[in-house]
Amino acid sequence: KKKRMEWLKKMADDASASLLTAKAWTGGVADRGYGSFVSGLRVVVQENRRLEDEGTPLRAMFRSARLKANELIEVSYGAYVDARARSQEAMAAIGRRTTFLAEAAAKADDTRRHKPEILVGSLTAAAAGLSLLSRKRLIVNTLSAALLSSTAVYGSLWVEQRYPPAGVKKDATTTTPSSSTD
Repeated sequence: KKKRMEWLKKMADDASASLLTAKAWTGGVADRGYGSFVSGLRVVVQENRRLEDEGTPLRAMFRSARLKANELIEVSYGAYVDARARSQEAMAAIGRRTTFLAEAAAKADDTRRHKPEILVGSLTAAAAGLSLLSRKRLIVNTLSAALLSSTAVYGSLWVEQRYPPAGVKKDATTTTPSSSTD
């Protein structure tokens, strides 16, 4: 029994020595692993800080490209604004030079609406006057001009009454072929 107890004691001592060795070894591995992890992280953090302070070649290229693109956009926008201003000035000049055409067209439209026979007569007289230059087919050209001008004038009045533009009420003063009393 005594031997057996000694043997058990020896086994317990060996087991605790083995456990202490295992504990020391695993603790060392854990400490070394943790130390490696922390030092690796420290290198990453330091490199990240250095890149934030100094930048990278890619950042410089991206910055240069961004600045060039912004410059190109500014130049393009300036050219657009300049071209727009020039075209508006040109349109205003054209508008000032052609105001008399708008006034003449408004008078012709007023005549077409209220006194269509005057417009038909004027167009027919103009065609007859041009036909006098050639003296050939004077009557045919004059009659053709009268027919075409009256078709155009009275036809436009009929279409305007039948299909008024959106938002425009029918004009009671508009003369049609059937209601002409002049």
